[in-house]
Amino acid sequence: MGAACSSPSDEEVHTSNVPQRTAPLDTGSRGSRASDGAASKPRANGRHSIAYAPAEITSPRGSCEPASAKGPLDASLGNATRHGVSPGPSGSSYAKINQDRGVAYWPFNSSHNEALFCVFDGHGCNGEKVSEFCMKAIPAALQEHGDELRSHPEEVLTKAVCSVDKAVLKKNGGQFARSCGTTSTIVYINGSTLWAACSGDSRAVLGSSKGGKIRARDLTNDHKPDGEGELERILNAGGEVSRGEYGRPARVWAAGKIGLAMSRSVGDGECKKYGVIPNPEVQRFELAAAPDAKPEGDGDRFVIVASDGVWEFIESQEAGEAPTLELGLSGISEMGAGDSSPAPGGKPPPKSGGRGSTAASQEKAGDDFQNRRLSVAARDDDEWSDESDRDGE
Repeated sequence: MGAACSSPSDEEVHTSNVPQRTAPLDTGSRGSRASDGAASKPRANGRHSIAYAPAEITSPRGSCEPASAKGPLDASLGNATRHGVSPGPSGSSYAKINQDRGVAYWPFNSSHNEALFCVFDGHGCNGEKVSEFCMKAIPAALQEHGDELRSHPEEVLTKAVCSVDKAVLKKNGGQFARSCGTTSTIVYINGSTLWAACSGDSRAVLGSSKGGKIRARDLTNDHKPDGEGELERILNAGGEVSRGEYGRPARVWAAGKIGLAMSRSVGDGECKKYGVIPNPEVQRFELAAAPDAKPEGDGDRFVIVASDGVWEFIESQEAGEAPTLELGLSGISEMGAGDSSPAPGGKPPPKSGGRGSTAASQEKAGDDFQNRRLSVAARDDDEWSDESDRDGE
């Protein structure tokens, strides 16, 4: 059905593309390659990414037997995550802590008609612990209120994220997430209805095929400090926002010392009084049933949920073409068809850039995509920045 991706770098930590019910991202820490080919040294602080590999989970509310026939969700799942690298002295590079977490549940809520996909991108020192906490707590909160989730999904999705935010901020006497946090992007599917709930800048994208071309459509909006509506809220709360210049992101500054490159997040206690909120923006989309599952047929084919480590380098359209190149349409999903659009009362999805992809252009797009992946050798994707970074802006 989809792919959960994270920050690109020169070494892959984990990839898989096999059908599975529950698919947590494996985020073990490894050393990256230095520019001379030698393995880099661990970071001086000795921190390591948390590897989380739970037993298969269906739902605490009841058992889920495999379906004997195809239903609305006939899916294949895949995930990929890569740790970042930081440039070091003499051209060397150092592995960064992988703070991304993600999980996929299908069946979900005791139903093969329901599925849940989540990505959490931690930031700040120990941000991986906050994303880890959310990866476990948010799905559990949604399953605990499974019946209400079906009848009032927008309300339940919002309450789940906000309640976990409160729990995170109270943990360890308020010190657990005082200066770190995570994004939260949730895709909940019930039959032919898809709900996308986003706090931060981890984006969800729907890939559809029409007339032999792939079209990617954003299901979420990136919440940046200088974004429409976000900037006004922050300024009204007494926050300060520095404009992004020279390729750097805009930031919310907490007490003039620490900058956060997003306007919504879970955790980040220092920024809460300056207009940073956990409340997700929830949008609803309708997916029409497909008359057939042929690769050349029109329809909604897959969903990508990824952290900003992908979207800072790859446009939605380009990312949408990648699964069709590596997996083939028939190997990704067999759900939905037609032109997806928001349900009544939902907001229209923002337009995504890029181009359509014919069979001829897909080969070139694949080469471009691979070259782009290889060219991203080093980046500093920490969402938190201290005052010393501000001087460089």
